[in-house]
Amino acid sequence: MVTLGTAFDTFNRKLSKFDNKTYNAKISNVIKLLTKTINPAVPITHIVSAGSNSRGVAIPGKSDVDILVVIGNRLPSGLPDKVLGSIDKAIHTQITKGGISAYVGNHAIYFPHASSSVDILLAYGKGPYYIPERDNNQWIKTDPDTLKVNLNTFNKNGRMRVKPTIRFFKSWKTTSGWDQSSFDLEMKICNIFANDDRLKNLTYSQILEIVSDQLNLKKLHSSMQIANRYSAEGQDDKAIREMKTVFGPRFG
Repeated sequence: MVTLGTAFDTFNRKLSKFDNKTYNAKISNVIKLLTKTINPAVPITHIVSAGSNSRGVAIPGKSDVDILVVIGNRLPSGLPDKVLGSIDKAIHTQITKGGISAYVGNHAIYFPHASSSVDILLAYGKGPYYIPERDNNQWIKTDPDTLKVNLNTFNKNGRMRVKPTIRFFKSWKTTSGWDQSSFDLEMKICNIFANDDRLKNLTYSQILEIVSDQLNLKKLHSSMQIANRYSAEGQDDKAIREMKTVFGPRFG
């Protein structure tokens, strides 16, 4: 008999199977395009994998892949719009000339891939890196390697429950339309685990009930309460049906 616990285990395995082979092939093609078409206009120092895919919490077919294209080792003194204005134009010209299927945004290039995209962000530095915060024309610091190490440490301290919890919430986010930054969500969940030692000894469904309450997600919290109550009563079939209304037919 399939229990609520085994259904969550199966769902977690599905979510953790990020198709690195397919994405790596796409990324490789994007990098070749960048080197061929953009590098002559904007010299590329090096390229860095960033985002949720590098931290192991991307959702297959949904999460975008973030790549930092470093175009200088030192952060310029000017603000992004001033520094990158002419660079954006040069990139747009090269993309147009090459007939490449991509959208050139404000200091970024988006290559569509399935229902997500490979996002190229212009950056400076040697690690940590500086990328433009496009909403307020400021530079923000990011350190993909440190973020990856920190999340792995949180996951280990949480008895390998932190990353699955992040994936469950990101999966729910894609179906619910919840307007929440994926990175901020990761940080909030890590903080909740750091301040509640009970979580590392609970089942996934119990964790989701507590964390959804902490995040004030009332509808999700109510569904988790219903599913956990059904499971406690030995009615796992009803609990699983409830979870399918939350996560969709792929659950279990």
